Amino acid sequence: MSDRKTSKPRQQIGKDEMNFAEFPLALVGKRAPASVKTLHFSDETIDRKTGRTVRRKLTISAADVLGLPTAVDDEVMLGCLQLSFQSGFASPKVTFRRSEFLEVLGWKRSGHHYRRLADSLRKWKGTLLISENGFWDKGEDRWVNDSFSLLDRVYLSGRGPEAAGRDEECYFEWGDFVWRSIEAGNLRSLDFEFIKSLHSGVSKRLYRWLGKRFYHGGTVTIDLKRLAFEKVGFSRGMHTGQIKEKLAASHAELESRGVCRAQYVQRGRGQWDVVYRQSPRDASPARAHPDEQRLVDALKQRKIKQRARQLVAQHPRERIEIAIENYDDRRAHGEAIGPGWLVNAITAAEPYEFRRGYTPQAQRVAARQREARQSRHRQDRDRQLDAASASERTKFEEFLGGLDDSARNAYAEQALSGSSLRARTYRDQLSRTTPEQRETTRRDAMYSYWLGAQRSITGRR
Repeated sequence: MSDRKTSKPRQQIGKDEMNFAEFPLALVGKRAPASVKTLHFSDETIDRKTGRTVRRKLTISAADVLGLPTAVDDEVMLGCLQLSFQSGFASPKVTFRRSEFLEVLGWKRSGHHYRRLADSLRKWKGTLLISENGFWDKGEDRWVNDSFSLLDRVYLSGRGPEAAGRDEECYFEWGDFVWRSIEAGNLRSLDFEFIKSLHSGVSKRLYRWLGKRFYHGGTVTIDLKRLAFEKVGFSRGMHTGQIKEKLAASHAELESRGVCRAQYVQRGRGQWDVVYRQSPRDASPARAHPDEQRLVDALKQRKIKQRARQLVAQHPRERIEIAIENYDDRRAHGEAIGPGWLVNAITAAEPYEFRRGYTPQAQRVAARQREARQSRHRQDRDRQLDAASASERTKFEEFLGGLDDSARNAYAEQALSGSSLRARTYRDQLSRTTPEQRETTRRDAMYSYWLGAQRSITGRR
């Protein structure tokens, strides 16, 4: 019998974090084998800024006591995003009542589900993610090489509602990286009610992953084993027949629900692609893909007539855009290249490098965006310092005056260390200031760090 509530579903548009949908963050099944404590996923993609192939790797490491997240825990993490979305993404700290969380998930109110929710949140708190270019930092416009947890803190009231008859306030707090990603808008719309109605974890995972891809075009092609092992999370010991059998029910469900159709195409002996074509009724205006026709037109303008639509259907949008930019720049500088060069630049195993001395458009845009963000951060910092009360500044000066030179230098190092946005902003400013300005910058960094610590102690954010 299903644990879902039987009340009529209501239309609810939610949010998904883009990184969460790229690699599996949890086991695809409902139970975690006791012997498995670590998951590894990897693939290759094209870096839009450089046009080069990037090797991405994500490792998920479980706490010994709690074990790896499962498909059920994946739902809970998605529920965390919906609660945060409902609060307007106002703060990394999200308060909730357990009954409210169960309502979001569509779970029945019962002691079992209260405990399952608590276990899941604690499991996410104890799960370590190691990203080696596996996640994308939209705010910094770069690949992430870092280790972190998705949730930094989980507080659950001491007495569960099933025991005490009280539904007390709880909260979770997003980890630093996740919150920066949310603030940077690395999110996409998600029909949360629809995904809850899907029957299997495989269907839900495919729906989220394909949702990212269909934004760029109505056809998605991927190697079958890459899909199975790196995007869905099947056992790497499965052969082609087992993979197809395992995917069959989810493919049938997604087709019957009007999401997409799946077709297998053999490339060679033992080599298969899966081609997903978005169903017309699922291609709502919000998911329309004008880029596809734009790229076809761009290729035709460059004398690629017959193969234009095929190239767009079979290759990533980013790869085609990079090749066109490279082609146009080289022709503008007198290189005698034609349509054949452009086709090869799109289809080659590795993208062609740009002309020496040329800065790709993606890098120029990223540099402007980075400078704009840093300018906003400086303005925010200045407003914070201006708004600080005279009494707080006086207390800080008294605190600093009580430190000898060695202790003061150590405190400055502490204030400037770490991966927080505050610390990174001050470090960046220090690298660009004159020697005369550095002491003022160091002092401001120490004051901001001290002020944050004081407000944390008093419970103010």
